Amino acid sequence: MPRRSRFALLALAALTGCMNPGGRLNDSPTHRQLAELQTMMCGDFDNHEQYLSDSRFFLIKLHIVPIWTSRSDGPWLYLEQAAADKADRPYRQRILRVHPRGKDQVECVVFIFRDDPLQHAGAWKNPYVLNSISPDQLRRREGCSVHLTRQPDGGWTGGTSGTGCSSDIRGATYATTEVAVFPDTLRSWDRGFDHDGRQVWGSTLGAYVFRKITSEPPTTEPSSPGAPTGIQPDGMQPR
Repeated sequence: MPRRSRFALLALAALTGCMNPGGRLNDSPTHRQLAELQTMMCGDFDNHEQYLSDSRFFLIKLHIVPIWTSRSDGPWLYLEQAAADKADRPYRQRILRVHPRGKDQVECVVFIFRDDPLQHAGAWKNPYVLNSISPDQLRRREGCSVHLTRQPDGGWTGGTSGTGCSSDIRGATYATTEVAVFPDTLRSWDRGFDHDGRQVWGSTLGAYVFRKITSEPPTTEPSSPGAPTGIQPDGMQPR
C-alpha cells in the first residue's frame, strides 16, 4: 500500500475513534454515555473569543484525540495544550483514561510521559507519532484524576478531589482542576496552591473557555493588549 494511502487510513481511524470508544461495542447505557462524552471531548479547541474579550488571558490551543481505540478498558485520549505562538512546544501533554464509575459518573485518570514529552509533540495531527506511543512510556499522576458527573442538561462537570495532586510549579505543593464539558465548549480551570492554601499559579478570574473549532481562526491581537499577569494557565510550565 502506498505511504500516502496508509497515512489516510490511519487518519480516518483517528477521526472515527472520536465517535466510538475503543473496545467491544454494545448498546448499554454506560457505553452510550462514554461515547457521548468522548465525542464532546475530542476535537480542536481554542479560547479565541475569550482572548479577544479579555486580554489578560493567553491565546491557547487545545487538541484531544483518541488513542489505542482497540483496547477494551477505555476510552483513552491524548491531550495536547500549547500557547498559540508556541504551538510546536506544548506545555501540557497528557494521556487520559476515561473510566465509568457508576450511573452518570466517570473518572478521567491522568498519565504523563516518563521521558521527554516534547518528542511526542504534534501527535494529535500525526497518526505515526500517535501510534508510536505505548503504555510503558507513561506514569500515572496519582491524586490527579478528574471525576465528572453528567448533568441534566447533558453536560459533564467536576474536577479533582482534595489536595492530593502534587505540584511544584512556582512554589506550589498541590494543584486542582475544575472541568465542564459540553458539545461545543470545554471549560478548564487549573490552579496551584502552596502549603498555606494560597494560590500561586493559574487563572485568578475563572476558567479558560475553549470553543470547538472546525477551521483555524485568525490569531487577531486584541486592541491595547494588557499584561497577562496572574491569569496564565499553570505558568506555561511543561509539567
